Amino acid sequence: RGKGMSALDQGNLAHHLLEKLDFSALPEIQRPACEQLAPFLVSDPADKAVTGVINDIMTFAASPLARAFGSSRLLREHPFTLKLKGKADYYIRGAMDLVAITDARAAVYDYKYLRREDADLEGYRFQIRTYMLVLARAFPEKEIGGKLLFLRGGDVEPVICDFAGFEKELLEIMDAVRERSGETEFLLRDGCDGSHCPFRQRCMTPSLA
Repeated sequence: RGKGMSALDQGNLAHHLLEKLDFSALPEIQRPACEQLAPFLVSDPADKAVTGVINDIMTFAASPLARAFGSSRLLREHPFTLKLKGKADYYIRGAMDLVAITDARAAVYDYKYLRREDADLEGYRFQIRTYMLVLARAFPEKEIGGKLLFLRGGDVEPVICDFAGFEKELLEIMDAVRERSGETEFLLRDGCDGSHCPFRQRCMTPSLA
């Protein structure tokens, strides 16, 4: 028998359950729905960690933020392609955990199955700012928001984005990767661990990859 679900497995389970969760349903409907779906998503449904994940999801589902999702148009695991033009055409592809759209606002929410104090906040902020830039392109008439949702502990981290400044930063990174992609050593920028950068696989040295 193994040691139980890894942190990655727990995070994946939380994401899959939240992708299907009916935020407008009552708790007595939400919990059984998660309990019925979970066994199809894990190798050992009897693992105590499964109950822990469901408990954390139920805590989040009961929060005012989650209850408000019921009145929004929701896009879940929403795929995107962001095109940017620097010294070449660049494309960033990915998927956003949850986008909530109202008449006046479009906001992206990124689930993290960990506690805020254990998080690489700068890396996660970089990640969600990329998503916010995508939304700003798609909904130029709306206010754009972004929040990191820490499912263990229940903390919420609002993220702001200077879109022009962030796009400039992205292009500088992309141009640097393009110019230096043939070098045998391509060290990380000061203050960057590369763990959440969309260009990680291009700029990491062989010893760090």
